[in-house]
Amino acid sequence: MAHQETKTSMNLCARNLQSSDLRGQNSSEQIRNRELKIFSAVLSVLLIVLLPVFSVTYLPGVDLPNHLARHYIGHALNNSLDLQTFYTFDWRLIPNLAGDAIASLLDDFLHIHDVGRAIFALSLSLWVIVPVVLNRVLWGRFSAWPLFVALVVYNGNVAWGFENYVLGSALAVLAFVVWVGTDKMRLDLRLLLFTMIATLVYLGHLLAFGFLGLSVVTYEVGRSFRAADVTKFLLIKKVAFTIFPFSPATIHFIAVTLQAPPTHGSGTAYDMPRQLFQALLSPTSAFQASVDIVVFLVVSLSLYISIRVFGWLKVHPTMVPVLWCTALVAAIMPTLLLGVGFTDIRLPFVVVALVIASCRFEGGRLPQRLLTVLFLGALCLRVGTLLVSWRAHEIEVTELVASFRQLPMAPRILVVSAPEEGTQLIHYHSASYAVIERHAFLPNLFTGGFPLKTVPELRRLDHPQPTPLPLHYLDDALRAGGDALSYLPGRPHVFWRTWWQDFTHVLVFGKGEQLNCLSNLLNPVSDGSFFVLYSVQTRTQADRRLKGVEGC
Repeated sequence: MAHQETKTSMNLCARNLQSSDLRGQNSSEQIRNRELKIFSAVLSVLLIVLLPVFSVTYLPGVDLPNHLARHYIGHALNNSLDLQTFYTFDWRLIPNLAGDAIASLLDDFLHIHDVGRAIFALSLSLWVIVPVVLNRVLWGRFSAWPLFVALVVYNGNVAWGFENYVLGSALAVLAFVVWVGTDKMRLDLRLLLFTMIATLVYLGHLLAFGFLGLSVVTYEVGRSFRAADVTKFLLIKKVAFTIFPFSPATIHFIAVTLQAPPTHGSGTAYDMPRQLFQALLSPTSAFQASVDIVVFLVVSLSLYISIRVFGWLKVHPTMVPVLWCTALVAAIMPTLLLGVGFTDIRLPFVVVALVIASCRFEGGRLPQRLLTVLFLGALCLRVGTLLVSWRAHEIEVTELVASFRQLPMAPRILVVSAPEEGTQLIHYHSASYAVIERHAFLPNLFTGGFPLKTVPELRRLDHPQPTPLPLHYLDDALRAGGDALSYLPGRPHVFWRTWWQDFTHVLVFGKGEQLNCLSNLLNPVSDGSFFVLYSVQTRTQADRRLKGVEGC
């Protein structure tokens, strides 16, 4: 009898174990299926987001042509006597190298425009993938919710072509993921690893490094305050250990970067209230006013209703201090910081991305479907309108590049803007394509804070101004006899004062019908739909024709 009871008990145990194994297998299979669906969703969103990038040759982005020209010079300089006449390229440790470093790895294998696309695609891909990974590290499981971040991937920083910052900030968030995910690692190894990572982020972009330091410190301080046994000594110790990985880069910044002569000046300025409005819309700003507002409303209202009204989204407690501090810094960021412009739009989209990545979706099927429909509708609207506008931009740049191909090699081009129409914002740096096509010299390439420099004899012409000169400045220089302009108040660097001697061509954006005295010196080379390209008379012809300037 006892033997029969024992046998029965063993059979029951075996069946229970078998049932438990089956449940475990089913649970593991469900997790794998769920993660497979999420990975498929990530891939699908990536393909949609990157569609505009691979649909054109000339990517929009105000500063992007200037960056591509610099990458091209860095690659082709050693094999081009024309470029060596104008430029030098000096690799050194500066906190603005993210795009240049990637370009140096790719330009032996890809055409320069493909290099630009690769950097662009890498940056956008990281901004889609990294929030998903951060959400996984915080909550312990993968979720499709962080893909909502795709709605802010095309933001003001991308529209302005801030190549190094867009890539550097994505790497900074990835570095933050590494810090959070290595919490159980041995302390000395963790500090050593993260010191190297933080230094690399610093070299990628200074503002990205600042964000990384802010997020890591506030994350650890917030965790310390949440601990039951926190003391003042333990808090100070925690802060000291947290700050340590940022010390080498900070020392380099103070000792080297701050001591270097400023590239664009050293001013800091606020521009209220335009600044607040610009910063508020920057997470969804792609220079498409109506679509920008629609996407902004979808993102902002979805987050507010889901978090504050219905509680569909729950913010991870450890991320609350990070979000509040980052949002505060974003709100007080000046428009101009140490000579660097548009610093007020750098952090807002990062804050929105962090909010999305920090949340766990806890709503039911109905809100899930509602948010999915809103997300897909807004994403398709954004990508569809980008495809249309980018292809229109492609047609214009193709026309401009074709005009550059009519020029001889090594021209020196001065870019100006006609008074009536001015220059479209997106074409502020489109003249930089002349560097790629004809190894041209342009005074407004980004130098100083980058590896690129002009040769000493041309440094007086080096002026990386953000906008083309007004056309009438050239006429003023002719009437003033050139040298007199060097003493005008408010114009400490009047590099165009003898433009007819220093430049071989003038590119006028808009239609320059009213040339006045300039018609004595300029011959049209190409008349485009939004520009006119002129050649400047040779020195002898110019001197002869300048005699008639006073009578114009």
